[in-house]
Amino acid sequence: MPGTQGATGPQGPAGPQGPAGTSTVLVTLDYGFALRSNGTGDQTWSVPQITQSVIDNGVVVGYIQLGSAGTWTMLPHVFVNGTFSHTMLLTFSLGTVRLEARDVPAPPLGSTSYSGKLRLLIISP
Repeated sequence: MPGTQGATGPQGPAGPQGPAGTSTVLVTLDYGFALRSNGTGDQTWSVPQITQSVIDNGVVVGYIQLGSAGTWTMLPHVFVNGTFSHTMLLTFSLGTVRLEARDVPAPPLGSTSYSGKLRLLIISP
């Protein structure tokens, strides 16, 4: 036969700290630049969400939206048409991101410019 229930005991000690979770940030930037005579062009932004922790153990993924097309394309993006190639690259460092275009062969100076949106997916540990 069960007995009567006794008084509630004291609160137990706090458990150990659990592992830190990850944090995900989306950053969307407008870009627009013309190519130089050597067929390259670039734009750089300050992105404080790219911390040393992200560089050491996180992830930065870039996507571009060319013009107002609406389709997002993962970087790097390479397009080849016969003897012409176009490459869009993303590089990053502490607090900074850079979008670069390289066209080979270089088009006539002032004839080519790129604009659209750059979206960054930043995952920090």
